[in-house]
Amino acid sequence: MILLVAGLTLVIATSGIGGYVTSNVQNAVCRVGADDCKAPGVPRPPKTPKSSKLPKPPKRKSITTAALLNPSLAIKAVQDSVNATLARAPEATPQQLDEAFLKERPHGKVSLVWMRQQGIKAEYRSGGGNTYDKTNKVIYLDTTTTLEDRAKTYEKAIADFAGIPTDQEAPDPKKLLREDYVDEVLDQRADVQLAWARLTRKVQKSEGGAEVPDDEIQRVYNEAYDHGVETNAPWYAERGRPLTDAEKERIGDDYGSRELRKNWNPEERARLRKDWEHHNPRRWTCLWIWRNCP
Repeated sequence: MILLVAGLTLVIATSGIGGYVTSNVQNAVCRVGADDCKAPGVPRPPKTPKSSKLPKPPKRKSITTAALLNPSLAIKAVQDSVNATLARAPEATPQQLDEAFLKERPHGKVSLVWMRQQGIKAEYRSGGGNTYDKTNKVIYLDTTTTLEDRAKTYEKAIADFAGIPTDQEAPDPKKLLREDYVDEVLDQRADVQLAWARLTRKVQKSEGGAEVPDDEIQRVYNEAYDHGVETNAPWYAERGRPLTDAEKERIGDDYGSRELRKNWNPEERARLRKDWEHHNPRRWTCLWIWRNCP
């Protein structure tokens, strides 16, 4: 068979038709002869006996294949899976949904723990809007509103109950010099962060507070707080008395406060300067290079 192929190939190749026809003739002859026409020296793979061949599994269209053909089928398959899971699980209450949502937001976990410690209740109703009663320590939540809206009411109520200064009037860039504006904005933010840090530390040190983790700001505050107490304790011990709890709190908070206020990223100061400059366009009567324009 190989000689036959070689002979035919030689005839066609010398006639000038070219490699394309040659290769096709080789393939055709090989098919007729039921031979693979491997070049000499190349070992042939052993043929698998018919008896050892496994039966082919029935053809089944996978989700991946279906998705390639029609993406909406994949979406439907995922949705069906989700619906089936939800159908087997017990239905979550609005309060469970709200608490799960709050835990993913800043200060959410500490807020929920502190609520329980202070006896603050959340009452749900259909209609009436979201509000709270500070005197009676009740947060009223409307189940017809969104998770986001209810979470904002939760956060506003907890901040008010705990004395977090969230409603400060923002500094007016048109009434302040540039660096005064930057310092005042950062001081306001530090006041809020410091209030949350103080509350979080108290909750962490109380019963049930172990589930409240540190975020970056809390870590900075706690480390500075502990460093302050550890640094000053020996000085008091040398004078014959240990630090009282009130003194530890005062010293630790002082260290934590100073660390938070100096911990601002320089990029944030630069951003606030640009914000001030946006509200105070450059004028020929005032050069920023020499002085801060009013």
